[in-house]
Amino acid sequence: MAQNYRQAGAVMPWTNGTGAAVAAGDVVAVGALVGVALGDIANGATGQVALDGVWELPKAAALEIDQGDLVYWDADDEAITKTSAGNTLAGAAFIGAAAAAATVRVKLMPAVTVETYVPEDSYVTWTNGTGSDVDEGDVVVIGALVGVADADIASTAEGTVTIAGIATLPKNTELAIDQGDVVYWDAGDGELNKTAEGNTRAGIAVAGALAAAATVEIKLNA
Repeated sequence: MAQNYRQAGAVMPWTNGTGAAVAAGDVVAVGALVGVALGDIANGATGQVALDGVWELPKAAALEIDQGDLVYWDADDEAITKTSAGNTLAGAAFIGAAAAAATVRVKLMPAVTVETYVPEDSYVTWTNGTGSDVDEGDVVVIGALVGVADADIASTAEGTVTIAGIATLPKNTELAIDQGDVVYWDAGDGELNKTAEGNTRAGIAVAGALAAAATVEIKLNA
């Protein structure tokens, strides 16, 4: 296993800077991430936020939701909606909800689409066609996927690459990254940044990192 793999990424530590207490079960939106507080989190305190699983969440009034619909968190109305503009993708409806229902069960899939979602602890078998050896822990870009080599992979050899979970990866040392920021892999510089153009989306930061920091923890392919 690559040494920079950290965890599956189902739960994230979060410091409440909202100015108000957050109750267990409340929705927490952090940048591009949407999760649910696992316990009460006082303002200024740090608690745990679930980023996976099925949760019963408040929904917009008079809105019918079908099973499988992509749903979004409206922070202003504090409700699940099907409107993407101005809102944050929360996941998909696990069970449909009638218009009169006050809640809907949501399978959390923060900041992903059906096309890019990969299950936790996933890996792919990859043949190294880069022309050079890949070391354990190196970042590997496979099309639109960014992963981490589980072991050394010689040129032309086959190996496994982890493409889900949380990994600690190198970042631009002049760039501050906030928890919840979407980050991209710059193959030319061999580091993460926040610039989409010319780079490959790598995932979402699950912890902030100061500008001088050499690494940042991200949820891969989220």
